[in-house]
Amino acid sequence: MGDDPTAMKGRALILGGFGSVAVAVGLLVFGSASAAIFTFAFLGLGAVLLLVGLAQTREREGREPRRRAPSPDSRRDRAIWIGGAVLAGLAAAAAVVAATVAVGDATGHAVGHLAVGLACLILFVGVAAAWHPTPGSGKASIRGMVLLVLGVGAFGSFIESLGGAGYDAANIERRVESLTALHGIGVLFGPVALLAIPLGLVTLLAVGFTAAVAKVRHSESFPTSPPG
Repeated sequence: MGDDPTAMKGRALILGGFGSVAVAVGLLVFGSASAAIFTFAFLGLGAVLLLVGLAQTREREGREPRRRAPSPDSRRDRAIWIGGAVLAGLAAAAAVVAATVAVGDATGHAVGHLAVGLACLILFVGVAAAWHPTPGSGKASIRGMVLLVLGVGAFGSFIESLGGAGYDAANIERRVESLTALHGIGVLFGPVALLAIPLGLVTLLAVGFTAAVAKVRHSESFPTSPPG
């Protein structure tokens, strides 16, 4: 038996949404200033496609009997929260180093990457806490991919913050070799962080929108009876 056409359409919309967001990030990184309007156009298109795709898959899964409720204490969720705790510890270390080791312009360098990493970490926690799709479903795979991108973006930004704190006051020469050696590693994850933030924002927006739609439909299907 072939796949449900509604499910296939939902997956196609979601993939198209992620593709549009990826194109927007590519234009942001490699495009010129004149391409800014196309960047926002693709980002908006990606948000719309993700919203519609997630709404369709949520509606379809709502019509199907759920075998069992997803357990928040599952092994996978524990691994996610352990990863979040590790990232939070790395963020604390980067903040301490930026405050106590960095000097001059290197302080701004370190703090800038720290802020990007914190944005990724906040979105990581938000997606992990707000979205609990059925284990093994297509949406569970999408959730895992989004969390992976956000986690890698946060990790790379914190590593880059630690590395940036090791430069001199002019932010040119290496002052603390053990720290600046980390900067080259963190740079490899820079594009991931640029993708992670809009991806996380669009995902949270889509999850909130579909939850609100489901709540409205539930209230319309089961209206509250007036007291007798």
